[in-house]
Amino acid sequence: MVMARTLLLSVGGVMGVASGGMLFALLTALFYGEEDLFALILATLTVAILGAVLWILGKRWPDKRQAPPKAAFMVVTVGWLVMSVVGALPYYYYARLPRPLFAAAGDQGTKTGGMVLTSCSAGEKKLGQEFCSFSNCLFESVSGFTTTGASIVSRGLWSSPGARGGLPHGILMWRAMSQWLGGMGIVLLAIALFPFLGIGGYSLYRAEVPGPTKEKLTPRLTRTAAILWMVYGGLTLLQIVLLAPVTGVYQAITHAFATMATGGFSPLGLSVGGFHSAYVEWVIIIFMFLAGANFALHAYVLLKGQFRVYAQNGEFMTYLLITLGVAVIVAFAIRFGTTSPFRDSLFQIVSLMTTTGFASVDFEAWPSIGGLARMAPFWVVLVMFIGGCAGS
Repeated sequence: MVMARTLLLSVGGVMGVASGGMLFALLTALFYGEEDLFALILATLTVAILGAVLWILGKRWPDKRQAPPKAAFMVVTVGWLVMSVVGALPYYYYARLPRPLFAAAGDQGTKTGGMVLTSCSAGEKKLGQEFCSFSNCLFESVSGFTTTGASIVSRGLWSSPGARGGLPHGILMWRAMSQWLGGMGIVLLAIALFPFLGIGGYSLYRAEVPGPTKEKLTPRLTRTAAILWMVYGGLTLLQIVLLAPVTGVYQAITHAFATMATGGFSPLGLSVGGFHSAYVEWVIIIFMFLAGANFALHAYVLLKGQFRVYAQNGEFMTYLLITLGVAVIVAFAIRFGTTSPFRDSLFQIVSLMTTTGFASVDFEAWPSIGGLARMAPFWVVLVMFIGGCAGS
């Protein structure tokens, strides 16, 4: 019975966070006046109401005893499962609900009176048809929250930043938002925002945070979680500010979300390569690298104001040296096939080592013959296995 109260409060809190993310996507759809508005309204209301009901039930639960530390692992597991399921609703509603008349020109649905047919209507292929199956929607949601970056979207990505011709802004914003929420950990956010879960906070923190080091930055666990999220959010905001003058605000937000989460969801079919901008690539390289480092280390450096801590941290320096070393080797291997070998090499090495998955060039065409220094694909696969730092 103690576990029941804990689960009600934690799941209600997680669903509250999810509805907040959906609200941001809803406002995006409202701003652009596109056909995903109804789907996002319904998804936001569904998740917000269910979350509120669970939260209220948990607060009124008669057994007020604190749950044992082992409950933390159940909270984390159930929290991620629930988040993945409710995260699929915007995609599913978008595919299944009839579209309003103000549907954008990019939508290929057939107008019928005041509405248009859904993506799942019989006839020609339509945008969002991949989401007619809930299992596909769940796949996209799980991929987002786990920052895996695999996608079932085949026709809905944009051909260029300025020409939509694909899925609407709101749905793609939710797609990026799901990665951003999952990047730092949705349960860690719940610790920061809802410190009344009824279980030991440090147990929940240890169950959520990966890696060998789980130090509390401050004596209060909720403050530690809040600091980590502030660092995460601050770096995201800084990247948006740096990208927006070149990419536009919308593209800056979606790519910053995907970068800091090291997830790689992009609205563009050509990924970052669709911008054809060296400046954009350098900005994203820097923030992908930062996102691949330990966020507790970032927070410690900012709290203490001692940047030399980076140089004193063995894991961070190993991460830096491997990244630069492999990038130089690959740049040497591809030097005759591109005008900017080091930038192209560094971008792909950082992207793949941090598991972000952005692409700026077709790295599958890199040379794979000759000596070890010429075998670019070998080095690409190697850094994928190495990965970023613990706690990234």
